[in-house]
Amino acid sequence: MKRTTMKNAPDLTKAASQPRPASAPSAMPASPVLGDLSRRISGMNGNTITLPVCGREVKFTLETVPAGRVERATMVWAGNERDQQLLNTAALDDLIPSFLTSGQQNPAFGRRINGVIEVADGSRRRMAAIITDSEYRVLIGELDETQMAWLSQIGNDYRPTSAYERGKRYARRLDSDFNGNVSKLAEAECISRKIIMRCMRTAELPREIVGLFSNPNELSARAGEALAKAYEAHPEAMMALTQRLAR
Repeated sequence: MKRTTMKNAPDLTKAASQPRPASAPSAMPASPVLGDLSRRISGMNGNTITLPVCGREVKFTLETVPAGRVERATMVWAGNERDQQLLNTAALDDLIPSFLTSGQQNPAFGRRINGVIEVADGSRRRMAAIITDSEYRVLIGELDETQMAWLSQIGNDYRPTSAYERGKRYARRLDSDFNGNVSKLAEAECISRKIIMRCMRTAELPREIVGLFSNPNELSARAGEALAKAYEAHPEAMMALTQRLAR
């Protein structure tokens, strides 16, 4: 795969030789559910394990996708709210050093669809494997859409998505599940109506503007709302400035 150089991206060779900072997230997931799954996986014997997913026991088989084939042999489940086009070396700086020094630490979760592995939880690890040309380990089981959604969500609970990405999901749910009723959506999401609106306004920004940030999580919902208002008032000027900053 042809590599492109991204301005201000971390030096991968340099990163491989440097220790992780003391403030880096620990290997133990913050989510209790994900933590329980990780503990079970760490104690598995052989390449199969049975885990509960949405109240049903699922038998998973651990498969390793060879380096160089990850992008072709796998895909991210369509319901995953993380924007894959915003995953670059800067956004993955918590994963890339360990991928370069010791490989993938925790397997992803997914299923096989028409010969391709569809990933529910592990899209960041997938992109880190692609960028570093590493093997990619996935626990594959027979999963339905509800289970794929559950696995995807617990992964996002551990490493939260950005206001921009959440806003995209809120907008979809508002249209498909709540007939435009923001208050009902806010109640279902257990979050304030104001935050819902700010995230959806942030999601109206062109991806090129969000992509100026080294990590989309750097753009808060409040700041995203302000940028969206500026873009709405001066779209051509904003895009021209975005192109200059990107260069």
